Amino acid sequence: MKQKQTGWMLVCVLLFASAAVFAGGSPEEPEPVTTANRVEAAEHWTVAWNFNDEMVEFTLTAPTTGWVSIGFNPSARMADASYIIGYVEDGDVYLREDYGTGRTSHASDVSLGGTDDVQVISGTESDGITTLSFAVPRDSGDEYDTVLTPGETYTLLMAYGPDGSNNFTARHSQRTALEVEL
Repeated sequence: MKQKQTGWMLVCVLLFASAAVFAGGSPEEPEPVTTANRVEAAEHWTVAWNFNDEMVEFTLTAPTTGWVSIGFNPSARMADASYIIGYVEDGDVYLREDYGTGRTSHASDVSLGGTDDVQVISGTESDGITTLSFAVPRDSGDEYDTVLTPGETYTLLMAYGPDGSNNFTARHSQRTALEVEL
């Protein structure tokens, strides 16, 4: 009888431990903090924006020495979103506009027949944090770019690559999706 009880206890403990792991055993992500024209997804991970007559200026900051990116309005995961991806290497800023070609893939606007309309404002990499400032047209006329209108709500995809990933293709080390009114 004692063996049966011990066996059932072991089964219950294993079931409970499995349920705890699969029911969200990882720590919860902090809630993003949104203020006027700025979102903080996590410590040192922010996006800020400012609308001008024809352009929108963005500043992205992330805790990495690799690439950082922002995407707008995917239809499913990464598909159909317009992205701006960039990094700083040896003091030079590299930016590119991409488009979500599939649920987990993207390609440059130019390679798809679109135009690269992003304008570099500045970029720095200091103390493990990359900051990029750039401007994009509110409406570029490019089929691969999202039209950005003040007061509209967009799904923002924010991501950054591992330290040292100075390219447009390395897999992200962190990502998040947020609903934000620009």
